Amino acid sequence: MSEANDGKSRRDAVKKRARRPARGCLFFLLLLFFLALGAGAALWYFKPDLYGKLRGQLEGKAGEAMTKAGEAAGSLQAALPEKRDFLTLYYANPDFTKLVAVKKTISPQGDPEIRVRKAIELLTREGGPGTAPPLPQAIRLKAVYFGKDGVVTLDLLPGVGDLASWGVEGELLAVYSIVNSVADNVDSTQKVRILVGGKRVESLAGHVLIEEPLAPRRDLF
Repeated sequence: MSEANDGKSRRDAVKKRARRPARGCLFFLLLLFFLALGAGAALWYFKPDLYGKLRGQLEGKAGEAMTKAGEAAGSLQAALPEKRDFLTLYYANPDFTKLVAVKKTISPQGDPEIRVRKAIELLTREGGPGTAPPLPQAIRLKAVYFGKDGVVTLDLLPGVGDLASWGVEGELLAVYSIVNSVADNVDSTQKVRILVGGKRVESLAGHVLIEEPLAPRRDLF
């Protein structure tokens, strides 16, 4: 029994000795804090001009450090590559005998409607060397609808410009530049329906039937 008590006493003594350095460190830190606080108060009371000057210098250096940190963050952001997105669009070749796939870089667009609108807009412009715009500049997209059956419906505004003068090949490439471009850039698209003024029409310019939803045609390029 006495041996157990002796062992317990020794453990307690070891614990007390372990606490002493920690208490000493805490006391020393508190002493430094109050000394610094007292020195600052004394400087403010007896030498207000010097106190204000030192304070201004410290604040100025802090401001410079913040400015440099902001500049460094800006430089890092500028050095990082900008996130980009792509659209695969189908333009006509200069002879209007086939479609040519062209990859266009755009700002990131997660919204499928924005992607469709951007695709139609770009298809009315030049696509690059060896291509021609497959859609007249007069074509405008009114609305886009996404069906659960994989059918995307595009409602064009009435008026297709000079598409009627492009002949059978020109109208064929115009229709399937829309269908192929939408199918390749909107996930789960199986077919594309084209309306004009909110109504089903037989064709855009009298040559290619579009009354029913159209599947992409890979034989045109």
